[in-house]
Order: sequence, then C-alpha cells, then structure tokens
Amino acid sequence: MIKRNDSLFSGILLIALAVIVITQIPSIRITKMASDARLMPKIVSVILLALGAVLLYQGITDLMKRRANNETPKESFHADGAFRVAACLVLFGGFIFLMPRIGFILAGILYLVLSFYLLAPAGKKNHLLIWITGILVPVVIYFLFVKGFKLLLPTGNIFR
Repeated sequence: MIKRNDSLFSGILLIALAVIVITQIPSIRITKMASDARLMPKIVSVILLALGAVLLYQGITDLMKRRANNETPKESFHADGAFRVAACLVLFGGFIFLMPRIGFILAGILYLVLSFYLLAPAGKKNHLLIWITGILVPVVIYFLFVKGFKLLLPTGNIFR
C-alpha cells in the first residue's frame, strides 16, 4: 500500500462518512418503541468527525514536514495486504448475504472463522482458539441482543 498520505486520505474518508451519516439522520423514523433512535447516529457521527479531523490534521502536518525537508516518500505496494483487504470485504459481503438465509449465529461463525484464518500469520494459527472464539462470539452477541436488549436478529430461513 502507498504510505505517503495515509492519515490524510483516512481523515478525508472519515469526515465524508460522518457527513453521510449526518445527512441521513433526519430520515430515521421515530416509533413508539424507540423514542430516540437518532441519538446513536448523532454520537457516532460526532466521533467520526473528531477522529477524521485529527487524522486530517496529522496528514497535513506530515505533508508540510516532508515538503519542508524536501523528502520523497518511499512508495511500496504489498499485494498480499491488498488481497487480504479485498478478501475481508468479500467475506463481510458473504456474511451479510448469508445472515437472513442461515441466521446470525451460523453466518457469524462462518465469517469469523474464515476471517481469523485469513488474517492470522501463517505459522501462528491457533486452531482451537480460532474455533472457540469463532463460535462463542456470535452466540454471546446473539443472546445478548435477543435476551438482554430484546432486539431481533435473523434466525435464518432454514430454521423456519
């Protein structure tokens, strides 16, 4: 990946995402069950704006320092890293696609286990830890949301 302006581009991306969230907040319907469903998007957008501003400031100051010192940044592209990012996006898309079909728990297990195997270093894959974490996290999250918060998560069409 090209390293010269990471903070600058990340800051711009976060600020753009915050602006998108802010512009969509008025479209959230307020129902009797959720008296103020707009609170969390407001909090998240403020946090995104703040983090984006910090990254933008860091990127601009780094750029100014490099220009003042007449430094030329080293550019490098790592195909393995780009492949992993693309594969993670594909896996997340698969998770979203499978969730209504096979349910949150099974889709979550599949997503987490595959992601862990993809992201773990080649010689340091702890298979037992990957499987325990991959199974426990979706199950705990499912029951926390369904039983604790009384929110519905997809159970999957195959279980109906």
